[in-house]
Amino acid sequence: MKRIAGLCLALLGLGAVAMAQVGVSGFYVSNQADGWESSVKDNAGDPVVALPGQGWQAGIDYWFRLKKKRVEFLPTLAFSAAEQQLISPSGIDQEVNFAMRQLSFFWHTQLYLLDLGSDCDCPTFSKDGNSLKKGLFLQLSPGLSYFSFSAEGYPVDFDDRHVAPGIGAGLGLDLGFSDFLTVTPMFRVVYFPSTTWEGLSGNGSDVINVPGVSDETSLWQYQAGLRVGFRPDERRRRWRR
Repeated sequence: MKRIAGLCLALLGLGAVAMAQVGVSGFYVSNQADGWESSVKDNAGDPVVALPGQGWQAGIDYWFRLKKKRVEFLPTLAFSAAEQQLISPSGIDQEVNFAMRQLSFFWHTQLYLLDLGSDCDCPTFSKDGNSLKKGLFLQLSPGLSYFSFSAEGYPVDFDDRHVAPGIGAGLGLDLGFSDFLTVTPMFRVVYFPSTTWEGLSGNGSDVINVPGVSDETSLWQYQAGLRVGFRPDERRRRWRR
């Protein structure tokens, strides 16, 4: 899974660099799934934990925009990871390690509502003007994710793989440091209506895997982080002048 994710990110990166408008991003991710909240204690002794835990996301994107409107598009390939350690429900002092790996493609669409009619050649700001007006945007993000779930420490195997559609929304602010570099702090919420981890509930067997959980649930991901955008095409444009 890691090799596939690395290869896909590398290929997308090479293609994006060749087209000269590329961004990289990193996010902290907090996962919340109501159907995966367990009464099992975690390794800190807390009585309730939520699988699959907290984690991170790294992504790479290609940027383009409409010519006469401040509507921008960032098709993005991202890899995420999250882990959670629990104490075995058998009462034995044994840690069980749960992990989620996620490979996602999202079509991020950014609407600069305060500057929608502008012809600003953003996301870098060589022009004078109000940075908040030019840089604040609403992001809408339909996409698809491939999930890989695993658990280590139980006598039974309930690893699973699953593909799920998702939709996200967020807010961000472009901060232009030069004609070639933009840094964008961002907060985003992504919702997956149905995510499946087959076997997590025990499937009616005598082996209790994680008490109080179901195999299927909706999943919310709260993401906070930064995107760094590069515009080497701006350098070539300046050389031609």
